[in-house]
Parts: sequence; C-alpha cells; structure tokens
Amino acid sequence: MENFPGYKGNTWKIFHLSTLLYETPHIYACKKKFETMPRYNVVFESNEEIYGIVPKAYDWVHYKSILKVKDGGKYPVSLEMTFVPPHPFAFNMPESHSIKGASITDVYEDVVKFFNKFGIEFRS
Repeated sequence: MENFPGYKGNTWKIFHLSTLLYETPHIYACKKKFETMPRYNVVFESNEEIYGIVPKAYDWVHYKSILKVKDGGKYPVSLEMTFVPPHPFAFNMPESHSIKGASITDVYEDVVKFFNKFGIEFRS
C-alpha cells in the first residue's frame, strides 16, 4: 500500500482523476475512456387512461399514464402511471407506478398483475 500514489500513513492525498488513472498500475481497467449509455429516440408516445374496479365495493380506480416506445434497448416500452384521486374506500393506491417491458403486451400484462395485487379487476 505504501507504493500506491497518494497514500501517506492513514490518510489519502487527493489526486486529480487523470493523474490517478495513468500513474496507478492497480487501476488498469479504468484507463479506458468511460462509455456512456446510448440514448434511444422515442418512436411513439401516447396518453392512456387506465381504469380498474374493486369488485366487492364497486369503487373505480383511475390512472393517467404515458406510454412510450423507444427504438432500441432491452426494455423499449415504458408506461408511467399517475393515480387520479379519490382512493378506494378499503385501501390507498400508490400515487405513481412505472412499468417497463419488451412489448406493449408485456407492459399491460404487468398492469393486470399490479391491479391483481390490490384485488382490482382491469377494465380498459
């Protein structure tokens, strides 16, 4: 540890990042330039109204959401849901929820699963 640049006893001397990367053989993997994640373009975007019903109480649950489809990535489809009050009588719903998936069908399948956790039937 004594031959590590910047080490003095129990304290560390602060180096500029480029100095540390090129003078330190222990951090060889960091010499490569940092790559940024690719940005994908939004191909399709729409506003969605999602409704569900609590069967026993006949309370309606309403979410406004934005469906986005991008032109690449592991999960190119995303759905950002925002709750529209009033809350059902028996429980409170999350104010916002986001779902990502490989296709629109996968995203809406997750919406049905999300509603089923609260005992709500998907009606849309």
